[in-house]
Amino acid sequence: MSRSRSIRAVVATGALAAALTGPAAVAHASDSDIRAVVIHAGKTITNDESTLVQAEGKYLRTKDPAPVRTAIQHEIKDLKALRTKLGKQSSSTANGAKGKRLLVSGVSEIVTAYQRLDTVFANAGRDTAKARSESKKAIANVRKGQSEIAKGEKLLTPPATAS
Repeated sequence: MSRSRSIRAVVATGALAAALTGPAAVAHASDSDIRAVVIHAGKTITNDESTLVQAEGKYLRTKDPAPVRTAIQHEIKDLKALRTKLGKQSSSTANGAKGKRLLVSGVSEIVTAYQRLDTVFANAGRDTAKARSESKKAIANVRKGQSEIAKGEKLLTPPATAS
């Protein structure tokens, strides 16, 4: 797998933002607050993803990892802020509590993936074999995180009512 494809797979966390910004009926107040926190953060994460994609393009041209590392570190900061905000929210239902736990766990997995990828760029520099190996691990963490986030989001989305 090329470094470009590896980075793009990690950048696919933009699906987090897309999955969580869809329409939903109103749940209990606290569960809705959790969802609102994620939706608000989704906009920031989407912008971070765009910056990361641009930095990746620059890296492919210049082989300078600094812009990619800066973009990754900024995204990590925003994801950690989301995780902290989620931790401060209370849930009003059992499904809300489980959904919140899954969201926090999923975000944590993605943070771990980005930290691993940042380490690759910091240490491996131009060592593509090491970068590929570590990128595969990062991609696995991202996919696990995305899965947990999707499950958590589903639990926080109340079932549609029949009209």
